[in-house]
Amino acid sequence: MRRRYVVWLTAATIVGAFVGALWSWAGANEYRASTRLFVTTNAVDVSDVYQATLAGQQRVLTYKVLASDLKVLSNAVRRAGTNSSPLDLAQRLHVDVPPATIILDIGVDDTNSETAASLANAVADELIATINELERPLGGGPPPVGATVVQRAAPSAATLQSTLNPVLVAAGAFAGLIVGLVVAVAVKRRLLPDLRAARGEFSQAQS
Repeated sequence: MRRRYVVWLTAATIVGAFVGALWSWAGANEYRASTRLFVTTNAVDVSDVYQATLAGQQRVLTYKVLASDLKVLSNAVRRAGTNSSPLDLAQRLHVDVPPATIILDIGVDDTNSETAASLANAVADELIATINELERPLGGGPPPVGATVVQRAAPSAATLQSTLNPVLVAAGAFAGLIVGLVVAVAVKRRLLPDLRAARGEFSQAQS
């Protein structure tokens, strides 16, 4: 009897995990749009360019952090004119720096390809404005380091490939286990009196 319950609970957990996996794969299609920025400097000769490139590689990591700043995202949402919140945008934002480059790729995921492109471009524009403000010399003049857009985001027809969400799988497995426990307890409470009565009748028949 106990082994039967173990088998039942295991089966219920597996079924729950399978349902969670199906739910994960069947999620709404999302699009990703990306804007590419290039860190620029005011270097004029070869030695300055080399030093500026090294400085740019250090700066670009700082700009990567700035891209996810809530003030930047709040202004980007306002610029794009969408209903997204800064916190929601932060969860769908992807900022990458290719190794040994002064390039910054800003990507946004959304169920609408046009919204994804609009938000990616808005984040890039707000980041550039923030960089120019922070890098502006105290004595005036152009910033020694900045960023410029080399490729703006455009709506894409290709959706992101669905991936397995381990959280949904775990939630499905847990839900399956709970349902299995409830059913097992209910069946046990219903069958136990019948089993006891049958055993009593069998004992009386033998005596």
